[in-house]
Amino acid sequence: MQQPPDRSQPRSVFRTVLREPTTHFVVLALMLFLAAKLVGSRAEVIEIDRVEIEQRIARLEAPRAGPLTLEQRQQVEDDFIYEQVLARNARALVREGDARIHDILVQTMLHYLRSDVVPPPTETELQAYYEANLTRYAQAPAVTLDEFLLRPGGSESGERPAALRDAVSPAEIPSDELIRHRRLARLGLGDLERLFDAAVARAALAAEAGEWVGPHRSPEGEYWLRVQEKYGGGEAPPLEDAIEAVRQDWIAQQEQSRFEQYVIGLTEEYVVRFTDSRGRGGSSSQSTDGEAVEP
Repeated sequence: MQQPPDRSQPRSVFRTVLREPTTHFVVLALMLFLAAKLVGSRAEVIEIDRVEIEQRIARLEAPRAGPLTLEQRQQVEDDFIYEQVLARNARALVREGDARIHDILVQTMLHYLRSDVVPPPTETELQAYYEANLTRYAQAPAVTLDEFLLRPGGSESGERPAALRDAVSPAEIPSDELIRHRRLARLGLGDLERLFDAAVARAALAAEAGEWVGPHRSPEGEYWLRVQEKYGGGEAPPLEDAIEAVRQDWIAQQEQSRFEQYVIGLTEEYVVRFTDSRGRGGSSSQSTDGEAVEP
């Protein structure tokens, strides 16, 4: 008599596979993979109003002689989509407290607040501002002078050597004594100090036109300076000569004043609380006007 087939072997093999830990890991990994694919496929929806795109196209077409081409219209639409995507991601980064986005927002707000157009000043306002800031427009003292570099060995008494006393022009100075001659135009205190030293610079600015200053001895030789022309002297020029600088400074001051007033007004709309995230000694709270506020 033929025995019935033994069906217990496949069933026992299946149970054995299920008992294997490797099988459990494989099944779990597959489930996680499928879940990730499902979640990733749920892209965030951004709704775009076709009217907004058409309005933007109309604004671009207004100064043109004709309508945009199909390619240009498509580019406008693509740019609009990119802007919405970037704005959405920026808002997400703001919620996450991203430091870079915080700095960008601050700089953008500063630029926005400073962009307020200031009406041009009146003549009275310019005159008042100029008179209140005369020192700002005063011309710093400066000189134009001739520089003579002579070979070492001049007079130790500080008097001009014979080469400079007797010569009518630099060309008449003996070549064996003159190393260099040059005209230095409109030098201020800082310029002179960089070329020579503080004592020579002050002496050159204090000298009158035609006076000699020297000697300034250096490894190169002996310097003598003759003042040709003087400028400035600490007096401000007439308003009409400095009108553009005064106008720009007045506008800059008005912009800064408006900006400060606006920021102060914004700050007063908030209550500022100071907390200590380190958790030592609790937290202190204070409003912007200095009054204590309950945390």
